[in-house]
Amino acid sequence: EHDSEASMLTLYQRTLRMRKQLDPEAPLEWLPLDDADIVAFRRGHVQVILNVGSAPVVLPADLVSDTETLLTSWAGGRFDGTLHGDACVWLRT
Repeated sequence: EHDSEASMLTLYQRTLRMRKQLDPEAPLEWLPLDDADIVAFRRGHVQVILNVGSAPVVLPADLVSDTETLLTSWAGGRFDGTLHGDACVWLRT
């Protein structure tokens, strides 16, 4: 677990570090999307998007363009606008 970039422990540790980038004074804003499998919110300059379904979903360009990928829940961390099934991405706007 400690030596693997793909381990759940490493993901959990990275997520806790990223959480510090959320502005505690900024309001939490739910982002309305037309897909029932996608849960998304913004707090300050950070968006968190979760796909609870099993199929990949192409996210709307206006949601993900001009963003920086901070964290992904899959190994490799490359995000191209398509969110894998059972996956999460943190983006800085």
